[in-house]
Amino acid sequence: MNKPHKKPSMTERLKRAVNTISVDLFGHEKTLTTNVLSFLDRSAREWNAPLDHAEARIVRQQGEIQVFLYHIDRAVRFVPLEELIYFFAVTEKTDPFILQERILSGLNRLLNELATKHPLPAPGLHLRIKRQGMGISITVFHSHKQLQELPVKTLINYFIQ
Repeated sequence: MNKPHKKPSMTERLKRAVNTISVDLFGHEKTLTTNVLSFLDRSAREWNAPLDHAEARIVRQQGEIQVFLYHIDRAVRFVPLEELIYFFAVTEKTDPFILQERILSGLNRLLNELATKHPLPAPGLHLRIKRQGMGISITVFHSHKQLQELPVKTLINYFIQ
């Protein structure tokens, strides 16, 4: 005999709703997204390419974080560290030297944790950041194999810790 389906209480429904709410309290996600979109869009316009063809790839080569701009699957140019700082700047008040250190250590920590999570060698891991509609998508790859999507907030957390 089937038991009647019990409807969740209001408290249970509220708890479930609160657990799924995502708030960008300090505006970091919006600022980072705006910075990245501006950077990618400007680059695509320079190449006379569709906006969704520009992609930033963050890699660690010989122990150093490096960023390259790609047009589809072709590296177009290296992004110097000074540009990377403003690419990820979430506030204009942040000291560039402190921000540079946070970004580099955060990206190193993130790549190390991803290598541990996916039991893969860290040198082959990289992040691909590209336009997705009016936002950005961050995807983790090992060589050419897609491993996972990474929320923007996760990336930000590595910079503010």
